[in-house]
Amino acid sequence: MTKTTKNWLYAIFLIIAVLFPQISKAQIFESKTGVDTLTFAERISLRTNAVDWTLLTPNLGVEFDVKSTNWNRWAVGLTLKTKWNTPATFKNRVFYNITEVRADFRNYWRTRQINNKVPAHTGFIDRLFSCRRRVVKHPKTTYYRGAYMSFSDFSIKFGREGHQGKALSAGITYGIIKPLYAFRTGNTLDLDLGFDAGFVAVNSEKFIYNRADNCYTRTKQGSWKVVPFPMPTAARVGFVYRFGSYPITKKYRWRYDADAQYQYRIDSIANQRVVDAINKHNRDSVESVIYKEFWQVYDSAAVVNSAKADSMRIVNAKLKAEADRKQAEADRLK
Repeated sequence: MTKTTKNWLYAIFLIIAVLFPQISKAQIFESKTGVDTLTFAERISLRTNAVDWTLLTPNLGVEFDVKSTNWNRWAVGLTLKTKWNTPATFKNRVFYNITEVRADFRNYWRTRQINNKVPAHTGFIDRLFSCRRRVVKHPKTTYYRGAYMSFSDFSIKFGREGHQGKALSAGITYGIIKPLYAFRTGNTLDLDLGFDAGFVAVNSEKFIYNRADNCYTRTKQGSWKVVPFPMPTAARVGFVYRFGSYPITKKYRWRYDADAQYQYRIDSIANQRVVDAINKHNRDSVESVIYKEFWQVYDSAAVVNSAKADSMRIVNAKLKAEADRKQAEADRLK
């Protein structure tokens, strides 16, 4: 592995090491600041390609949404795969070593049902890049398109002659995302099916294995050459792990739909406030009437009770005076 490739690897690992603490911190402390606003963690996703794993090539990618608004449909990604200094097989005749750094810029979109006033795209090529559909058959499927650039350092040998060198590539990326599983924490797992195609520039030298000397001999000096036609450069059957409570089915929405739902939410809140104010006014009015009537009845009852109490005191006084008079008369007769 060359010094330049090692520097690239150190830079990628440093970026990942810096991002991972931010992910956990954002999940704990950050909160939404408004409707359809994503937190830092919800804008990050991790991805890996099972096709490279079948070639025993470890790989990991990080994707970050450009904006925090949910109607943003642009994201940037960085993927690293490396398999180097692996044991050779068949007595040093077959080996596959590669390190690659790939950056991409994606635009996510979904198909939407249109009315009869807007023409639908019916051609195969048009349908690949158009959102217009008479009938939306896969409402949970998210499509993406974009561009990529990659740099790779490789050393490959499958037969008598091997190739080693560097390669640069740039082109387009296209694919679909399907939701797979939602965890209890809110994080989700998606399936990524896609491919990359573009132009490739290669600086490759040839070598052979000399069995007698047990060494590799270079047979052709390398020089930069551009492949004169576009070619496929990657195939993806991957998995995407998303953080936060925004799955792929809720992200990358159309701005009109997001605005309409936001306005509905605002109107609902305003209407609820009006209803609460009316209820409070009615409640206060009813309570005022009840309060006034209660004290009127209470005061009337208090006056009546006071008069009854005074009458009872007079009667009791008269009865007591009569009893005292009779007692005094009895004592005199004795």
